[in-house]
Amino acid sequence: MTTTRHTEELLKKGEERKRLTSQLQEALSSVADEIARSVPLGTKVAAAGRTYKTFEKRSNLGTCTYLGIYEPNDYDGEYNELAAFESFGAVGDWHYLHNDFSVTIQTANRESFLHFANNLPEAIAAFEANQQDAIDALRAAFERLRMVAESKN
Repeated sequence: MTTTRHTEELLKKGEERKRLTSQLQEALSSVADEIARSVPLGTKVAAAGRTYKTFEKRSNLGTCTYLGIYEPNDYDGEYNELAAFESFGAVGDWHYLHNDFSVTIQTANRESFLHFANNLPEAIAAFEANQQDAIDALRAAFERLRMVAESKN
């Protein structure tokens, strides 16, 4: 009788964990989508020991832009698998973009979602710093261009 009670508690806790993971995935996917829309494609930053990058996948029906995180591969543990923060696929699973069998998307695993959640201010600050560097470089280029134009007059 007590074993059934303990098993029921375990099942309840498991369901609660799944519900919270799903809610976290949904919320963080929204933040990731905003970041991916706000910075140029291919922007890569490091935050809290992990690397984030915006990337795009193309299917036979269109394209999707993602914020991803490099995860360790299954072979040697090196961080080289880019996994998307998105809510269409299950946490840690693979799926086909727009059901196009030639385009797979790896959804970030639970550890990566938790890392993103726990280090969100640092990740956003890294993207902001990256964009500020780009703005500064553009301003410097415009200043050089202005100086060249003025020297020719």
